[in-house]
Amino acid sequence: VQGNYQEALVWYEKSREICERIGHQEGLAMTYNNIGGIYNSQGNYQEALEWFEKSRKISERIGDQAGLATTYGNIGNIHYFQDNYKEALEWYKKSIEIFKKIGSWHSVAVLLKNIGILYRDIGKKGIAKQYLQESHKLFLQLNLKSEANEVKQLIDTL
Repeated sequence: VQGNYQEALVWYEKSREICERIGHQEGLAMTYNNIGGIYNSQGNYQEALEWFEKSRKISERIGDQAGLATTYGNIGNIHYFQDNYKEALEWYKKSIEIFKKIGSWHSVAVLLKNIGILYRDIGKKGIAKQYLQESHKLFLQLNLKSEANEVKQLIDTL
């Protein structure tokens, strides 16, 4: 990530045009999701949410479960950044449900960490610890030691 958002948007616009021209719906949904990510990184949450919604609608229509789960998680992040924790949790849990079904365990571990951080931020340290421990265990099972260590540090601060 170089932070050159304007250039990234130019390239994503080219991707969008190509995907639309050739009818590549999965690519279009992914491009919309990436554009949403740019706006999210810039703190323009409303614009990001609009792009994530476009991505979500396409992914739902074409049955792209991985794309849908990713977009659900990104929508959850937007709500988290806006301190709308209840809504964030709902989207995170929808995302985890799909990632578990398709066996994307790294994504499950990341979302469990996100939920743990959310609970920590609202002062529910016991629940936070449960989610973080589950995330830690899963990262270890996946042999992702640096990510496991990062989560362990979060657990140790509770």
